[in-house]
Amino acid sequence: MLAVSFKIFVVLAVVFSVLLPLALLLERRHHAVLRERIGSSREGIDPDVSVWEFLRPLGSALWLLVAPAPGAEGPHRLLRELAPSLAFVSALLGLAMIPFGVGPYLFGESRVSMIVADLDWGILGVSVALGFSQLADVLASWANGSSPARLAALQGSLRMLAGAVALLLSSLGLILCAGSLGLSEIVSGQDSDFRVFGLLEVVSGAGTLSPWLAWLRLPAWGVFLQPLGFVLVLRCAWLATSRPGPVLHQGARPEAEALRSGAFLTAAYLERIVWASAIVALFLGGGGIPYIDQATIIAFVAQAYGEGFATGFTMLVHGGAFFAKVAALVAVLTFAHGRFEAPAYERGMNEVGRFLLPLALLNSLLTALVLVWWDGMQA
Repeated sequence: MLAVSFKIFVVLAVVFSVLLPLALLLERRHHAVLRERIGSSREGIDPDVSVWEFLRPLGSALWLLVAPAPGAEGPHRLLRELAPSLAFVSALLGLAMIPFGVGPYLFGESRVSMIVADLDWGILGVSVALGFSQLADVLASWANGSSPARLAALQGSLRMLAGAVALLLSSLGLILCAGSLGLSEIVSGQDSDFRVFGLLEVVSGAGTLSPWLAWLRLPAWGVFLQPLGFVLVLRCAWLATSRPGPVLHQGARPEAEALRSGAFLTAAYLERIVWASAIVALFLGGGGIPYIDQATIIAFVAQAYGEGFATGFTMLVHGGAFFAKVAALVAVLTFAHGRFEAPAYERGMNEVGRFLLPLALLNSLLTALVLVWWDGMQA
């Protein structure tokens, strides 16, 4: 319990003190540049910006979790009060199933993993958590009671289902390569590298390659093993995080709806962080360092400071690398969100049905055929 509590504290501290304010700051600066606002942001100085200003939506979300604000009466009042909390909590549950290191790390006979909930089906859990985060928008729109809002809720539910299916199918090729649904196993398998032309040895029957060909290596990250899957998942992330917000109830108190808007705003940024964390774990090696695996770092540091200190130092390095990758990917998603207009419902669904799903299925089929052929060659 103490170890789990410490992991939860570390994740929440980094997310709410670094990643969430960073996402808000990047979007605010980007919008200021797009709108050509003249002011302190043009000079690189923001005297009117403070950490408390960026964490204000977080305070609204926490207030709704503790004491939901009264809204308009009606048969769907429970859904209106439940939706912001569902959006907020589901995003946090998604973060709990993503490893923010490589691991496992050995301290004597103890094995430590940098993940709050290490599940054998972690990628399915993250997909469900992201789906529930979008389901909160559907509930909030449905509880509005008006016909346009309910139509938006039905469209949102279809978008949610299509996005979840597209995410799983786009990741299926990488899952086949890793042979596991657990994110810890997928991340650990990427803590190595491979020869780019190593396949020529098997195909041509040559004993070894020339030195300059054998020297050319790449990290065994999902982005190099499954480049098409990486592009598809990145597109799914942009479509999911750029969807319109829920249609809130217009008859409730203004201050109550303001709190709900703040909660949904915080949940939207948290969802963007979950998407970035999942992509980093699946395709960017998690907390791994290119060309330097975990054993190499521990062996190098242990020469001077001992194995225990070296293992702890490696954990810090991997954790810092993971959150740095997540911050960079959040910046990319924020830039895309502000630069490109989100597609309408019909165009977005057409893109999922005509391009994302067929390409994901084709990528999975080709990956399965290559793996079967490779197993036959090894036999």
